Amino acid sequence: MSVFKSLVGNPNEPQNNELEELKKRIEDLSQKVFGKKTVTKAKEEVTIPVQILLLDYLGVLDNIDLTRERKAMLLTLLLKADGVANIKRRLSNKHIGDTKEKSIENLEFVYQVFTDLGLLDIAQKVRKDLDRISK
Repeated sequence: MSVFKSLVGNPNEPQNNELEELKKRIEDLSQKVFGKKTVTKAKEEVTIPVQILLLDYLGVLDNIDLTRERKAMLLTLLLKADGVANIKRRLSNKHIGDTKEKSIENLEFVYQVFTDLGLLDIAQKVRKDLDRISK
């Protein structure tokens, strides 16, 4: 790199003010599309139970044509989970209404994700489950 380029910077790289402007425009667009400042933040740690709930409501789990044991092995790899036995237990309990996986906090988070993404039919299913276990 020449001395001139090191002093001036690379003209092909966006400068900090350009990056900030781009972030602001994305934020404005998100607010117009979703009616709020940001979509559910991907930075938040999404727990394994919540990930399983998301996959379940999306219908992904029902479409994996494997035994529960093999499905648990696959999900352990995909979700970077510890222990096939834990995933297997979660899979067998996912349809039971009052499990830890379907806690009110987890379902509220899942509901918000689907609402933010505009998947309102799925969000409505989550809302029904939330209403049912909140009683």
